[in-house]
Amino acid sequence: MADVTKPVTLSYLQRNGKLAWVYCNACVRERDLRPGDLGLALETLGPEAGKRLVCSDCRERKVTVQPELYPGASRPCAVSTEAPEHE
Repeated sequence: MADVTKPVTLSYLQRNGKLAWVYCNACVRERDLRPGDLGLALETLGPEAGKRLVCSDCRERKVTVQPELYPGASRPCAVSTEAPEHE
């Protein structure tokens, strides 16, 4: 079992059948996603993953990635690996 005081890697989440809770601190949008769908190396720690993501709604980089808050409460969403369009 992972130490709850330390961040976990995306591979830990995937290996244990957990989703990644992805939350935008700017616009409060949130999603539960499969760790492999984030497009990042699975060795990436959750906090580092958040620094590398951009919110698809507000385009801010104020993203938090943690293990899902309520396991089994929601179904994973699909994400696109395509680059977002710039206005």
